[in-house]
Amino acid sequence: MKTMKKYRAIIAVVGLMFFASTAASAQNDSCRVKKFNFVVKVGATCPLNGNDDTSNKIGPQLGLEALWNLRKLPIDIGAELYVGGAVRDYLESDFSNRTFSLSVVSDYNFHRGSSFAPLAGLGLGLANCEQVTGSYGYEDEGTMFCLTPRIGFVAFRHLRVTLDAHVTQNNYSHAGLSIGYSF
Repeated sequence: MKTMKKYRAIIAVVGLMFFASTAASAQNDSCRVKKFNFVVKVGATCPLNGNDDTSNKIGPQLGLEALWNLRKLPIDIGAELYVGGAVRDYLESDFSNRTFSLSVVSDYNFHRGSSFAPLAGLGLGLANCEQVTGSYGYEDEGTMFCLTPRIGFVAFRHLRVTLDAHVTQNNYSHAGLSIGYSF
């Protein structure tokens, strides 16, 4: 019973700290951020999985985002249009999968409006996945759900660096690092 009360007290304190920091952050930055941001980003990816017959390689990614900054909270909500690839060396030839996705994204912005603002977010959408070169010997192409967890930061209110993962079906999931410009 005492353990349960201790957990409730910890959860209550963390909740109060979260709401207090959210309110303080919203008061400090509501006038320093634009209502809408558009982000153009490029970067590199690496497959999240592999097996004994494959070795992972660096692949490309390109994305566009439209983000709406909520006025009272340090949160933005928007959409991401993304294309990226998972590239591997499979039996001494390249094997490449492409993911084209449209996702709803949201980020929590720590210190929004400052010259260095960390962020953590999540996206959920649909991805069209296809094999571009090579084959594992079975077809697993198609449209599927895509989960996109991400962390990063905005520097100087325009430069956006993000580490994310586009998690879909096994052969198409990949992590990426991107650099973008927010305007």
